[in-house]
Amino acid sequence: MTMGKQGIASGSAGLAVEKAARILVVDDEDIIRVLLDEILTEEGYKVFQAEDGRQAVDMLEKESFDLIISDMVMPEVGGIEVLQAAFRIDPHYPVIMITGYPSVETAVKLVSMGAADYITKPFNVDLIKVTVAKVLTMRKSNNVGGETSSGEAFGSLDPDTGAYNIQMFSGLLDNEVARSQYRTHQVSLLVLQIDKFESYVGKGGAAAGDQLVRTLCKVINERRRPGDVLGRSGSSEFALLLPETGREEAEALGHQIRKGVEWNFTVSAGIANFPRDAREPEAIFTTARSAMEAAMQRGGDAILMPK
Repeated sequence: MTMGKQGIASGSAGLAVEKAARILVVDDEDIIRVLLDEILTEEGYKVFQAEDGRQAVDMLEKESFDLIISDMVMPEVGGIEVLQAAFRIDPHYPVIMITGYPSVETAVKLVSMGAADYITKPFNVDLIKVTVAKVLTMRKSNNVGGETSSGEAFGSLDPDTGAYNIQMFSGLLDNEVARSQYRTHQVSLLVLQIDKFESYVGKGGAAAGDQLVRTLCKVINERRRPGDVLGRSGSSEFALLLPETGREEAEALGHQIRKGVEWNFTVSAGIANFPRDAREPEAIFTTARSAMEAAMQRGGDAILMPK
């Protein structure tokens, strides 16, 4: 999924899957390896198995793979060591981690270490297929477009604000919505923008605009909760992913942020909730952004959500 000023577009639909891809599955539980082997083989991939991290490292030194799927927790040599061994061979190696502790915080930690994505136990078969196809497609496009570091390929922090850039934030939103569907949880999205930002820049120049953006991000980071994820979706526009959060709680947090900056400038925000307002990542972002734009058209300094 890619996001920009025109909205957000899902990247899980119509993926150009490389059916002949070689995938190494690493897990010390036989039943997990066999299950993943069956799922991926049915999709047309060529699957190899490693019974533990040590065997996986040995195999990586002798053979090349298009993708590694590794459990995080294994005796002696764990998944993190497998990931590190893969990066010593090729810093662009795509690695999907398996974890039994699903959360956005887990995702942020793993991706910050260079993992392409993660899947959780118990498995959602459809989510596994989508995740694998997305990572392989991204790897293929990066190879075609030239060398890209692991951090650049799968998303990183915006250096000016500490917010995640579009690529990583979009992937986190995709995954959080998929997991919320599977576990019947709520998730809300808060999209915020500085009112009349262009006029501030026109009067004070780019430096003034940068200062406003840094101030807004400071306020957001002081008020957001552990597990909430901040992404930058425009020059003065930000999106805050709120796992397991209803509309009322999202609205309350939005007002905390809005009041935190009201003495310097004003902020408009829009909220969308899964599953009440939309059921797909693209629609969730579009709905929240449309509500934000409506708040701006009414004069700003407000938070709106669908009725």
